[in-house]
Amino acid sequence: MLNINDDIDVGSAWIRPAADANISLRGGGTIHKSSDATYPLFFLAYSGSKLILRDATLKGYSSNSMPLVYVGSSSALFVMLGGEISGNSASLVDGGGVHVGDGAFIMYGGTISGNEANYGGGVFVDGGNFTMYGGTISGNEATYGGGVLVDATTGGTFNKTGGTIYGDTDTTNSPPENTASSGNGHAVYVDSSPAKKRNTTADTGNDMNSSIDGSSGGWE
Repeated sequence: MLNINDDIDVGSAWIRPAADANISLRGGGTIHKSSDATYPLFFLAYSGSKLILRDATLKGYSSNSMPLVYVGSSSALFVMLGGEISGNSASLVDGGGVHVGDGAFIMYGGTISGNEANYGGGVFVDGGNFTMYGGTISGNEATYGGGVLVDATTGGTFNKTGGTIYGDTDTTNSPPENTASSGNGHAVYVDSSPAKKRNTTADTGNDMNSSIDGSSGGWE
């Protein structure tokens, strides 16, 4: 367990837990990435690697190339119990805050806000699984999927039973809305056939994975 009590500036450094390693972040402080790099802040690339964010903040860089957390192994797991993922702009790999390329991301609480990417301003799900039980995704920006983008064509899934994802064109609201500049999925966009988008606040109790009928559950 790592107690983060201050603002730790790691520059362009990145952290890649070993196989079966378990990192738990708490303490209310901030890990701040202050310069660009071709790696995420946390890269869960090995089998069984696990990151738990409790009440610390992961803060990004305004012109960064990568997400703050990248889940890239089929048995890797990122669990967000609280804290914040914010202030990051990803240009090289989609997902301003979190990219789920494989493995799983489970969100029980905390906030993902103020991140940018071309696809999936807050979270991009590509081949892995994102399950949301609580927390808030707000104030993120993307071309498609301001809050969350799910690429169902590569096996990505998103299951939501709680929490709130805001999505609208009015960024003066509080908490701020997620916005998609294309108009496709301010809150959530699912790349499937046909594509599905949600441009208003996503209600709880809807299973937002690729099996949803585009004509039900508020999808457009």
